[in-house]
Amino acid sequence: MTIPNTVKAKSLPDSTGASNEARRRAPGYRNVAPSVSRRHLLAAMAAAAAMPAAAYAAATTQVEAAGYFTLAQRGGRWWLLTPTSEAFFSRGLNHFDSSTLRYPENADLWEGKYQNDQLRWIRESVAPNLKQWGFNSVGWVQEVSILNRAHTPSFTFEEYQVLDLPYCHLLPFSEMHQWNPWHKNPDFFAREFEVWCDYVARDARSRMKDDPKLIGHFYVDCPTWVHTRPGNAWRGPLFDPAKLATDEGKAELSKLATGYYQVTHDAIRRYDGPLLRGKIRAHRRPVVCQSAARSPRKSRLCRRASLRYVPAQSLSQTRSARRAGASR
Repeated sequence: MTIPNTVKAKSLPDSTGASNEARRRAPGYRNVAPSVSRRHLLAAMAAAAAMPAAAYAAATTQVEAAGYFTLAQRGGRWWLLTPTSEAFFSRGLNHFDSSTLRYPENADLWEGKYQNDQLRWIRESVAPNLKQWGFNSVGWVQEVSILNRAHTPSFTFEEYQVLDLPYCHLLPFSEMHQWNPWHKNPDFFAREFEVWCDYVARDARSRMKDDPKLIGHFYVDCPTWVHTRPGNAWRGPLFDPAKLATDEGKAELSKLATGYYQVTHDAIRRYDGPLLRGKIRAHRRPVVCQSAARSPRKSRLCRRASLRYVPAQSLSQTRSARRAGASR
């Protein structure tokens, strides 16, 4: 589910009335992601919806943002705005795949109901069902094809048009996903990487850049900057995590990340005119997000960054639950 960070959570009290600052000082406090009660979230959304469009105009992060999804600041909080400058809270689903209707046992449904037509399936099933269920957008549409290995192709520009909902689209600049065991680590400073990024931007971005339904782009899912998984341990992480113990090592990682975002930034801007809409996932590495926000050329490399943070305790609980389930 794609939910932009529309509320500055640390400034709001929780449902018990205790401030986040007070909870941080409490004994036994664990540094986990802040939470926002449903009551405060709904109140903040209602307040944003009531604000006039002019209130956002001076605080947007984009150049010539009128007519596109953008971000704007109001009262110290950031909001996602629609092309008509209305506050927007994205309720979206990920992962769509029509091939599940083409197994031998149900292929007759695909042929009979949808006439082997992908666009018809989206128009008559996906879009109306999403709207009926209360969703107003879609996130990463690619579905798992092989568990912990690969995903299905993304939607095309034409498929997004038939869907007729706000969407996010992945630009596959790099295959350094933590679930991908097949691709080697890219060299961000090689000419070949620059050529590939140019192709990715030319192929997809040049067609989507003027679409008002486009919220933003993903670049990579759970990148292996400083970690690996059993399936891709052979290639190693992009950067040696042991080096992060020193300031020199952190500076080296920052240089690597800056190189990556500079190349992808330039590729997008080459086919994007004055606008840049991006979303990155740094997988618990603030130094990577910081690198995306600056460059030697004094321009932002990414207008919107998200830091995925999963507390170690939550991971441990999840693994324990999986083991318990597998034993029953």
